[in-house]
Amino acid sequence: MTHAERALKLPDVSESGFVDVATRTAGSDSLGVPGLGKFAPGAGPTIDSDGTVLLVTEQGKVIALHADGTPYWNRDLSATKERFLTSPAVGADQSVYVVGRRSALVRDHVHNREYWTNFAVLHKFTKGGGDPQISAPFPEIPRPAAAPGEYGPWLLSAPAVWRSGTTEAVIVATVYPNIGGDEVHVVAFDANGQLIEDHKVSDVSSGDVTGSSIKDEWWDLMRTLFPWFEFQHGLLAEPFMAEVPEVTFLPRRAPFRPLVAVVDRFNSQLVGYAFCTGPYCDKPGFTEVFRNSFTDTRLQSSPTPLPDSHVAVGTKHGVVFGGVNNLPSLPPVANIGSIYARPTVAKGGRLILVTTDGFVVTLENGQAVQRLRIGWTVVRPAASRTHVFVAADDGLYTLDALAETQLLKFPWFEGGLQPPAIGPDGRVYAMAANDLFIFPPPFHVPIRIPTVPVS
Repeated sequence: MTHAERALKLPDVSESGFVDVATRTAGSDSLGVPGLGKFAPGAGPTIDSDGTVLLVTEQGKVIALHADGTPYWNRDLSATKERFLTSPAVGADQSVYVVGRRSALVRDHVHNREYWTNFAVLHKFTKGGGDPQISAPFPEIPRPAAAPGEYGPWLLSAPAVWRSGTTEAVIVATVYPNIGGDEVHVVAFDANGQLIEDHKVSDVSSGDVTGSSIKDEWWDLMRTLFPWFEFQHGLLAEPFMAEVPEVTFLPRRAPFRPLVAVVDRFNSQLVGYAFCTGPYCDKPGFTEVFRNSFTDTRLQSSPTPLPDSHVAVGTKHGVVFGGVNNLPSLPPVANIGSIYARPTVAKGGRLILVTTDGFVVTLENGQAVQRLRIGWTVVRPAASRTHVFVAADDGLYTLDALAETQLLKFPWFEGGLQPPAIGPDGRVYAMAANDLFIFPPPFHVPIRIPTVPVS
């Protein structure tokens, strides 16, 4: 497979969690890469089409490693004073995108008061970490619609690269404070950092006309003092839930562009958009295609596209299914546990779920067919042709391809906060206690070509 072909397959890898390569069990022959920095929960490795491993620390150090863990390049964004809480994204040309945010106390000299402002920036590094670097600010909600005393996006998902032909865009789901509560948005930039559209998905009313946003400093203090504290937007400590579910792309047959799906946790809705950008668009930006409401449960995970075109979302009690309106309705699967991690599609189209009470649940044809006890985890599994890998607090578990049997456990401490990833050559990458572990690819037996003796 060429690098170009691998790049075209990357969206399928990132959306479903399945990588179409063979792997080995993740055992004791791993390579450890310590001392990279501190990583936010959920901010795991991103693998480029050529096998480059990309990471971003919470303080803004963007790190690129070769597939074997040796240093490639790194750039430092710590001077921005931003926090980087999600994984990087990679474009087809191997550009790297990261999203940072910060809060600052701003003095309003006209009204003689101070207020908190939230700033978010999309940073882009070209192939190899070189210049030019693009830093594109996220828009603010126009005043007076914003909540008095606090402006700008305060929760963000990981960036995701939308691709149609040779055209790309970077899309991020965000939450903005407004006067009545909050707003869920999807924000799209082109590859040059120009804003395509800031589209509001929904409003969230808190019942408090003065606004309900939580300042970052208070938020961090509460997380430190009370790790069990449950915020309006989800559990952000133990168990951890990503601030905003990642957007996902639903593949469509040519000549149609992929749909964009986003989860609105506030209103328990799965919303899909047609998205268009480039010179041939009559209406650049987002056009709503479907909106599925789930009134009897709380949506928690990012969405995952399934082979039959449905979309799976983890909930407080199990998993639900949605998608475009002409799809047949699929009943939810309940009473299997609370699911924060994004579901993963494994071999044969099986759906792999991890629950917050330490189980791997395998679904086939809408039925739970296996349930394995593991350690505590809240991050999605990674699946290959031959194995399923689950990162838990006490170790990295290797399951067989159908997630029916535990084959091996690689013990560690303080894991289960970053998802594992699989490279194009079958290497497996996983993190625990801010260290990166690299597990080797399968053995390749050389092909012997018989020689014909010369007479």
